[in-house]
Amino acid sequence: GFVRAHYQYSEADGHMETYTDGLASFSVFTKKATDAAGVPARGFTKGATVIVMAKRVDLDPPVSVAVLGEIPKTTANRILSSVDVR
Repeated sequence: GFVRAHYQYSEADGHMETYTDGLASFSVFTKKATDAAGVPARGFTKGATVIVMAKRVDLDPPVSVAVLGEIPKTTANRILSSVDVR
């Protein structure tokens, strides 16, 4: 399975966590949302790399979340929907 390999936080950029299983890796970026309007999940792929992002207004506080990595898009969407800010 995947394990957390790196964590970084800055007031300007928010939280960034990187996970790896030794072959593939992905990063999760979370940042406090600037307004309360929700944005549906969007996704892009380029070769083996995928990025999905959405504004999660169901969380308190609302956050913008992005998942970037060498994983299937469906997996990235599941990771995005499982982010919790507690």
